[in-house]
Amino acid sequence: MKGKGKGAKLKNMDKLIAAVQARECLWDRTYRGHRNRFKLERYWNEVAAEVGTTSLNCRKKWKNLKDQCRKEIKKNPHASDWPHFPKLKFIHNQFTFDEEEEEDTAGRSLQLLRRIH
Repeated sequence: MKGKGKGAKLKNMDKLIAAVQARECLWDRTYRGHRNRFKLERYWNEVAAEVGTTSLNCRKKWKNLKDQCRKEIKKNPHASDWPHFPKLKFIHNQFTFDEEEEEDTAGRSLQLLRRIH
């Protein structure tokens, strides 16, 4: 039994990306229901039905997409040869928030150390 071709996999990823994008609760950390596990479970089940796979599989694929997107943004925030980069433009600001937060946290830690010594 042969696996899916590259075109079919890209099409499924496109379906997953579109389904997740339509449900802001799944990707926007500032969204009010982002931490509500009951809402999240319902939305992941909807995504799974649209994509034609399990909720767990969708979550894993989405995590892989997000992780790769984060890596691509760290390399170059404006361009990438990775085919999903432009499709995931809607989550790019989620990662720049991470970097600002890290810098802010590092700055506060440094200030605390200076106060202690």
